[in-house]
Amino acid sequence: MFHRRVRVEEIEAGDHLCVRRMGLAYAHHGVYLGEGRVAHYSDAQGLALKGRCRVLETSVEEFVL
Repeated sequence: MFHRRVRVEEIEAGDHLCVRRMGLAYAHHGVYLGEGRVAHYSDAQGLALKGRCRVLETSVEEFVL
């Protein structure tokens, strides 16, 4: 897998996005939907352990934090 930094203006709907979280502990993946929105899996509340995972739609700015 290749990673490179891009500006928001360079991405297109359907592009796979990957950001590093917690330093380099893990990579967070999403799909750019267009118009500044990203679909991504979220387990922020530990729901995976209960079998209730979620896919969220958030802004690009929020996704890269």
